[in-house]
Amino acid sequence: GILLVVLLGSFLFAILADAIPPLRDLWPRGPGRWT
Repeated sequence: GILLVVLLGSFLFAILADAIPPLRDLWPRGPGRWT
C-alpha cells in the first residue's frame, strides 16, 4: 500500500543522499534519519 511506497521512497532517497556528496551537505540528516 501507500506505506510501502513511502518506505521505498525514503530508502531510495537514503541511497541517493549517500551516493551524492552535495546532497549530504544540503541535507546532512537525510541518510541517518531513515536508519
